[in-house]
Amino acid sequence: MMTRSHGLPPTTHTLEMAQIDDLNERLISHRSDPVTAAAVGLGGAPLLRSAGRLPETAVLVRVSWQGSPEFPDIHGHFISDPGGPLCTLMHTAALDQLGRRLGLRQRWGVGRPTPDRRSTVDH
Repeated sequence: MMTRSHGLPPTTHTLEMAQIDDLNERLISHRSDPVTAAAVGLGGAPLLRSAGRLPETAVLVRVSWQGSPEFPDIHGHFISDPGGPLCTLMHTAALDQLGRRLGLRQRWGVGRPTPDRRSTVDH
């Protein structure tokens, strides 16, 4: 018998989607220590819905995906005062930094993950 997690059909439930769920759960539990755009290397990144740039002090509140489940675009949703909600694309380097900041051992993109100097990994 096959079980499904998160109610998604097995054809669309990729590793990246599960990783995004993990990131969002950790973001909720780390609200007392907010993650800023600068902390994940996204300060000054172009915004998706305007011509502006992401302020260094904007706080990441959630991560989402859009597009093909085989190769989705990952979006970071931030809040900034003033300015309200802001959204930008998150690439491999930012996702790696975010995972490390939140204490997750995730792998994004292709190739070997960036080493975490705080832990040891068996090769």
